[in-house]
Amino acid sequence: MSEETNTTAETEQVLETTNPEETTPTEKKPRQSKKTKEEKPKKVLVKQHKKTKKEREEEKKPILPKYLIKKIERQEEIKKERAEREEAKKKEKREKQEKKEQEERLEKLRKKEAKKEKAKQYKKHEKKQKDKEEEQENKPERKNLTF
Repeated sequence: MSEETNTTAETEQVLETTNPEETTPTEKKPRQSKKTKEEKPKKVLVKQHKKTKKEREEEKKPILPKYLIKKIERQEEIKKERAEREEAKKKEKREKQEKKEQEERLEKLRKKEAKKEKAKQYKKHEKKQKDKEEEQENKPERKNLTF
């Protein structure tokens, strides 16, 4: 029962506050004819700029004092410099390795060429030996004749 009385009391209060007699009459505006009515520009929805990854990260970062910001920036610079130096070292090492491999390939090629040249020389020498032997066999032997 108490709940019903509370709700009825509340509705009565609402009715009392919204009594039309108590409210001041509002001034009515004169009607405008449709011809004189100005056309309002239609509202255009503007797409909001999507935040980039950097912008979102910046929002997440807590606000720090200037000295800490400078310190962090310096640390980031140092990291970048280290990374650049390491990259340069790696590049130099890679170039050295490539140069070494190329030298090895050239050396192998030279050795191969030298072997071929030696084989040619050996064949020529063998041919000369054979020719000499054949020549000696074909030559009539001179007998040591003493007069």
